[in-house]
Amino acid sequence: MAQAPHHRNNRRPGDAQGGRQNQGYRPQGGGGAGEQAAGAVLHAPYNFVPLSAFVHAVPWADQISHDWPFKDGLSGWFDLSIETHAPLLVGGRQTKDERGRRVVHAFRLGDRHAIPASSLRGMVRNVLEIAGFGRMKLLDDRRFGIRDLNESAKPYYRDRLTESWGASPPIQVKHRVRAGWLSANAGGGYTIQPCDVARVYFSELEKLSRSDGLSPIAKSAWEQREQADERYRKWGNRPRVVEMVVGQVQPHRHQGGSIEIHYARASAPTGGEAALTKGTLVFTGKTKSGSGPGDKKQEFFFFDARPAPPPLDVSPEVFRGFRTIHDPVDNSAGKNPAWKHWEPVLKQGQPIPVFFIADPATQGVASFGLAQMFKLAHELSVHQMLGHTTRDGDAKAPHLQGATVDFATALFGVEGRSKDDVESPPGLRGRVTFEPAMRADGGTDEVPLGPTILLGAKGSYFPAYVRQPAKAGAPRRLDGATYATYTPLPGRGRAVAKPEISGWKRYPARPFGGAPPVPDNVANSFSVQSSLHAVPKGKVFSGRVHFHNLKPIELGALLWTLEWGGEAGLRHALGTGRPFGMGQIAVRAAEIGDSDANGRPRTCVIANDPGGQATAAAYRKADLVALFEKHMESAFAAAKAGVGWAASEQIVSLLAMADPEMGARLADTPDQLEHMVGAQAYARAKQAKPPLVLAPYPDLVGKPVTRRETAAFPRSPVVAAPQSGTGAKAAASGLATARPWQRGDRMITRDGDLFVLDEEVRTGQAKVRGHFEDNGSPDTLPVSELKPR
Repeated sequence: MAQAPHHRNNRRPGDAQGGRQNQGYRPQGGGGAGEQAAGAVLHAPYNFVPLSAFVHAVPWADQISHDWPFKDGLSGWFDLSIETHAPLLVGGRQTKDERGRRVVHAFRLGDRHAIPASSLRGMVRNVLEIAGFGRMKLLDDRRFGIRDLNESAKPYYRDRLTESWGASPPIQVKHRVRAGWLSANAGGGYTIQPCDVARVYFSELEKLSRSDGLSPIAKSAWEQREQADERYRKWGNRPRVVEMVVGQVQPHRHQGGSIEIHYARASAPTGGEAALTKGTLVFTGKTKSGSGPGDKKQEFFFFDARPAPPPLDVSPEVFRGFRTIHDPVDNSAGKNPAWKHWEPVLKQGQPIPVFFIADPATQGVASFGLAQMFKLAHELSVHQMLGHTTRDGDAKAPHLQGATVDFATALFGVEGRSKDDVESPPGLRGRVTFEPAMRADGGTDEVPLGPTILLGAKGSYFPAYVRQPAKAGAPRRLDGATYATYTPLPGRGRAVAKPEISGWKRYPARPFGGAPPVPDNVANSFSVQSSLHAVPKGKVFSGRVHFHNLKPIELGALLWTLEWGGEAGLRHALGTGRPFGMGQIAVRAAEIGDSDANGRPRTCVIANDPGGQATAAAYRKADLVALFEKHMESAFAAAKAGVGWAASEQIVSLLAMADPEMGARLADTPDQLEHMVGAQAYARAKQAKPPLVLAPYPDLVGKPVTRRETAAFPRSPVVAAPQSGTGAKAAASGLATARPWQRGDRMITRDGDLFVLDEEVRTGQAKVRGHFEDNGSPDTLPVSELKPR
């Protein structure tokens, strides 16, 4: 049975918380299995509350109105007291210091520190979306890219860009990537004109650079680490349209002879050649300096194919994938230097050189980039991934149903629909509003923190951001050698074939030990550093929340969210610095009927029907909270979840991450709540044997949830086992309780695959013969790992 955190069990009614990868075809040196000894973990300052495969819609959604009162509706306000349990910085005025560091001060209204109403509203709404089992609503539907040469990512990256054969060195490799010229057409779309390509060694570039009396560019100069735009500047005004000697496609040895790559080679003419080929030199970046076995030693020569193939259309979706990777909207990584060089050329109507792979089904362009081993757009966007979080038999994915009115939508309304949320109710006004919370003591003192680096987590790092199939009993290790990513791989188990996002990202409450110091490698890079000036710990803010025409259950949902159901030790997190423990606050709403020292009321709760059963005087906060909890437990029972709401993986995870005592358990442990240091740390996590994954938070703090894959809402109905008789023995052996399993029955495996029985299963039988429905592959599986379809 799944367990909730200890503080929920003790509650009494009425009581008042990526980096650059190796550049070869296989991992190069270091980071092997020996280095990844037992105890190595993937750690981060964040974790995830997993999405439920069930979304709860409030039954009274079609009755919500500002104008037509609920018979049992309540309106009014609560005074709020908000205490800081760590320095709080909701960003306000920003300046630059004498060295160019960003200086951030706490938000003020006039001359008083304040917490904006919008910040409180967003914080509370996010918690209610989780606690009320609401729909995940994504406004930023990103499509991430992948350039990963680690063995664990081979099915997603190398196998899509190259084909290889041979059981022993030298392994034979041939590129699937083709070359071409990208052009904008008159209709606003894009096409790629395919061409042929040959490789040009740096020594040949040195020969070609002797033109028009200019000094040659030495081979050693090309071996330096440079971006593509720097290489074009280095070439200067020398002609890039040149004539070269192009050989036949043949194998060439690389990486010390361990592999042979098939390609054509272009050489500078020496005079007297029978035939020369006219084409264009194309430069790409070099990720590191040197000329070792795995280092880049060549650039490219594009020339016309004979006969000329027809141009290929680039769909808007494919171009968006390219644009998202090379010119991110949030500018988190900055514009790709090669794209920065070529974008103006494309806008001027000129073609630019690209590398692409074709879609075998449509013969169109599947993906393209500005280097031969380019960053490949994943097949699925974040929004599309939501379609995989569903129960078996559901006709539609619940998180993609924009018309669903969950608790968060019912209380806070719909502020506006994004392009990915076109089904949301267009005019649902919120019935809950916050006032800004003002610092009660009127003080303006701030605690200086830093300088520090505000690191941002990257959603492209799939070992953390995509829900991974973890080993049974080893939640920090991948089950198998293949990660789940934003690109599905059919036939490899449900988690990989239908990948899901990890869920709602949250920063667990934990002891605050100060802002992390600036790493040595950026000690003199002042433009990326920040000095933070925060409201000190132990300060109190006073605010107010207003509500209009809420049903008692809805008001209970609001109060549960503000106060974590009455658990005094739990914390919300707000503002800057949450990854290292800043922004932890406790929110308390006044009790109904309370007054301050001067006799002024601290609450106002008015019933729509003063003579009805739901009068304001009939309630205390705990009563309203209990209504919400009872409602959610009933929703679970109606959905045949198999476990209760309070014991679900979602609520266990949410409350554990709000508990600073839980976070304190991870201090000075391998599971520390800190970013991993250095790009290679992220790469080594993928190279481990078996690869590492981010363990669910309940496992980290010693409160694991049993039956995790079906703990909240099963993907197939749970059949309750009888408590006595022969049926109980069958259930204990994993047999169906309704009738014996027959030949031809369709079962679901532990990984979510469909398995068809080839024999009848007898009571007590340990294993059963059958075949997988998707490919007919025969196998013998343990009966305990199967359940009825």
